[in-house]
Amino acid sequence: MSELDDRVSAYLDGELDENEHRSFEADLEASAAVRDELWRADRLRAALRSLGPVAAPRRAPARRRWPVMVAAAAAVLLVGLFALPALVGDDAAEALPDVAGLTAQHRRSTESATATDFVAISMAEAKRVAPDMAPMNLVAAFTGKGATQLVYEMTAPEPALSIFVKAGRCDLDDLDPAGERMSVNGTEAWTQVVDAYKVFVVNGEMGGKKVVFTVIGAAASAAAVEDAANHLPVDGH
Repeated sequence: MSELDDRVSAYLDGELDENEHRSFEADLEASAAVRDELWRADRLRAALRSLGPVAAPRRAPARRRWPVMVAAAAAVLLVGLFALPALVGDDAAEALPDVAGLTAQHRRSTESATATDFVAISMAEAKRVAPDMAPMNLVAAFTGKGATQLVYEMTAPEPALSIFVKAGRCDLDDLDPAGERMSVNGTEAWTQVVDAYKVFVVNGEMGGKKVVFTVIGAAASAAAVEDAANHLPVDGH
């Protein structure tokens, strides 16, 4: 764990003395990196609290920080997620995204910092499966229902965009026929507005494995959401 992780965790735990507290809050005001780390830590803690008590591993140190527990759980969950394409190669099973459910998860995780159906994972684990969406920054991640949710920082009017990654392939014909078809980075994609959110579904590749991307952001930021979809590593690119 880095020194910044320690300071953020101690700050949230109320373990800093008066001078350390003042120093940390001065750093918060001066550094966007410190503010981002505190924001991520607070969101992940909120998600973990929604899960209830977590059993301590055997021979664990007396004092544990949340990134250690999250990383351990994430390692198991992500291995499970990407074991499927490793077993079946390029002919992965149908992986139809639950568009309504994922849209609700995006709203919960970006508005209220709760993740009812998803478990928060560490940024280190998330970055192993996160596509590079520069200049957007990865700020939070969750996993659940066989998918990984990657939350990226955006600008107003919607502060965040989610990319859900699910192992397998999606037959776009099985999605709501009221949706539209369009080209995303040279590959056919399905798109629709769901509850004021713009959604794109497109088949892609990560690490040589077939995956389905579901991109969700505010309909008011539809152009930015489409631009994000166009930067995904889709089939053949």
